[in-house]
Amino acid sequence: MRSIVYALCLVAVMAGTASGGSKQTQQDGPIYPIGNGVKPPQPISTPEPDFGPDAARMKFHGVVVVGGYIGTDGKFHDAKVLQSIADAIVDAKVLGAVKGWKFRPCTKEGQPVNCTFKVEVAIRLN
Repeated sequence: MRSIVYALCLVAVMAGTASGGSKQTQQDGPIYPIGNGVKPPQPISTPEPDFGPDAARMKFHGVVVVGGYIGTDGKFHDAKVLQSIADAIVDAKVLGAVKGWKFRPCTKEGQPVNCTFKVEVAIRLN
């Protein structure tokens, strides 16, 4: 039996706006932490990772944490694994799925803004 549980954790990954430490690949403007007038993104599409036929043989339980930022385009940018489940294949499948998620972007004063984002994906493959 295979089950995957997603726990969206709208947690600021950085204490302030992005500067020097966070590279932006496609977005202009600062990256804000959620809170202090910045409203969190709203999920539109969050498909599960596809573990394929190998899932029947996998026996993993744990949480993969992925961090990055949600851009004004509603896409997850600069996503990277912050906490591993200790299996590179599972981590890569989760990261690939999260990179494809779509959101209504964060807003500040009613306008879309880039915002830090962290998601916890609980995995149960047995």
